[in-house]
Amino acid sequence: MLSNIAGNTSITVALALLTFILMMANSTKDFWLHIFWFPGVPVFLKPLMFVVEFMGLLTKPIALAIRLFANISAGHFMVLALICLIFILGKGDLEGEVNVAGGLAIAPMSVLFSLFIFAVELIVAAVQAFVFSLLTAVFISQAMETHSHDDHGHEPAHH
Repeated sequence: MLSNIAGNTSITVALALLTFILMMANSTKDFWLHIFWFPGVPVFLKPLMFVVEFMGLLTKPIALAIRLFANISAGHFMVLALICLIFILGKGDLEGEVNVAGGLAIAPMSVLFSLFIFAVELIVAAVQAFVFSLLTAVFISQAMETHSHDDHGHEPAHH
């Protein structure tokens, strides 16, 4: 069966997993310090902050995968629905009689709208590739960011 590559969940999950691996491979000690032991946060809040940060760490690539898959698949579902209108309106009544006029009447409009959706899908695919790449770069750069801390683990005030 022919399909687009980003409409396949295994591909989007693999891309998100690659993003996660690149984030982890390029992370700094400051990144892990802010995940495991927040400087300047009271000790009793640190376990809660760890859970929140760890969940955030996992949800970033998951959100990338879902966003890519959902946006690419949405156009396909629209085209499928528009083409199915031809068969739905051509079916006729509940006894199964065929209504050729109904199918033929909606066919030109359905095909034109489907072609329009195909064109929109090309734009959506380009935008989604850009957004996925941009967010991947942002997530990796956040993992690579370094901070300066004073002796007590607090970040210095910026003036």
